[in-house]
Amino acid sequence: MLTLAAILSKGNPIPFSDNDEPQEPMTIIYQTTEDDADDTVIPRFAEAGGELYILVFIKEDKKSLTFGDGRIKKAIKSTMLNS
Repeated sequence: MLTLAAILSKGNPIPFSDNDEPQEPMTIIYQTTEDDADDTVIPRFAEAGGELYILVFIKEDKKSLTFGDGRIKKAIKSTMLNS
């Protein structure tokens, strides 16, 4: 999943897609219940060539994430500020 996210963060075409044209880079909002950002997610995303400045990370370790969760709203707002 992080490899696909890295591809999208650079605007590169998705493998096995009919569209091989570059796209606009996408901000990635990544949510996990297990992996830590500093020792797992960020290194794997970077190794896959992802643009770290547009990675927004939500860790679900203390409270389950729901659609009405303020962390999602905060992540989306932060991506709009970086646009």
